[in-house]
Amino acid sequence: MPVSHVLNPDVAVTGDQCDPAAPRDPQTVATVTEGDNTREDVRFGLLDVLALIEDPRDARGVRHPLVAVLAIAVVAVLAGATNLLAIAERAADLSQEQLRRLGAWWHPGRGVFCAPSYATLARIMHAVDAAELDRLVGGWLLGRARGLLVAGRLAGVALDGKVLRGALTATGQLCLLQAVLHEPGVTIAQVAVPQDTTETTQVTALLAGVDIAGMVVTADAAHTNKATAAYLVEDNKAGYLLPVKANTPTLLAAVAARLAGPSAAWDEHCTEERGHGRIERRTLRVATVDPEVDAIDFPHAAQVFRLRRDVLGADRIGLSKQVVFGITSLAEHQAGPAALADLARGQWAAEVCHWLRDVLYCEDASPITGSAAQVMATFRNIAVGMIRLTDQKAITSATRSMSHDINRALTLIGL
Repeated sequence: MPVSHVLNPDVAVTGDQCDPAAPRDPQTVATVTEGDNTREDVRFGLLDVLALIEDPRDARGVRHPLVAVLAIAVVAVLAGATNLLAIAERAADLSQEQLRRLGAWWHPGRGVFCAPSYATLARIMHAVDAAELDRLVGGWLLGRARGLLVAGRLAGVALDGKVLRGALTATGQLCLLQAVLHEPGVTIAQVAVPQDTTETTQVTALLAGVDIAGMVVTADAAHTNKATAAYLVEDNKAGYLLPVKANTPTLLAAVAARLAGPSAAWDEHCTEERGHGRIERRTLRVATVDPEVDAIDFPHAAQVFRLRRDVLGADRIGLSKQVVFGITSLAEHQAGPAALADLARGQWAAEVCHWLRDVLYCEDASPITGSAAQVMATFRNIAVGMIRLTDQKAITSATRSMSHDINRALTLIGL
């Protein structure tokens, strides 16, 4: 389907224009895919990107254009659909005008636009290349999010994996590894983790072709290893900020020794927040790393830090305490204690994304098999990302608004 038709709702549509085998504009395709996947021109909309997905179906007998089916699914998820059946029900409720705007199949005999059925949606979601969809969508979201990054402020990228409890593949439950921008909280890359390995081995696959130069990668302690640290700095020209825990005992002992001593001997950064009837105090101390003096053997290590979290009651009596050590490639002139504290906290961006997918979109409660589970996760990432790119923090409220008037979802994707 020509991209120009999809993006221009004022074009009069005929059966011939809805031909799914119609050639794509080569100039558009060349512009969007030139170089790696993070170089898309932000003027291109989501449907331009979806139009680049290769149609896995035999061209003979195809009725519903692939880009239209994918767009309908995205709109349905934006409006709160949590599974394939809900998407099909939303599609069936679309008006003729809405189907026209989405580029739906024109039935020449009946003279109407037709929404894809549940069976059609299921076949396509299981057949489409989930990895390619993730690659193109992630790159497009990164291109859009760059315009929202604050100049002069370090941009963080959180890595974290999520097991989809209700999703079963031929070898077990599906686990997806994501890269999420701390701000504005959009997923810029996602890969499926093979069953015979762990997410720590998939960082290279996750970030292949993703331009994170100048950004700072955060992750959980499982990713605190020399290979990952070297890959981030040397191959991606990025920085890292990683926790140091008991899974690396030698490194933990060295970092703890470097940061030992009473608080009075350190210039610490401290913040307090009040909420939910309690006070959270976060205190960070930092020290530079001297390779010739310190026994800290870790690639490109420039600073180490200790972050203490104290939870106090309203009467300021301590309720709990947690101490976490960490290491970073950022030098003292690049990030002081306040910046390091912000980056450490930014790792929650991935957890928030996972929480939204579970609570708002019922991801773990949705039984689904095969690669369709990854495709559905990508649609949820698109929905969260597109809402956040409009600077709306209340994802639930925005979703509820679009569920009441699905035209708002069409407007959001540029139709």
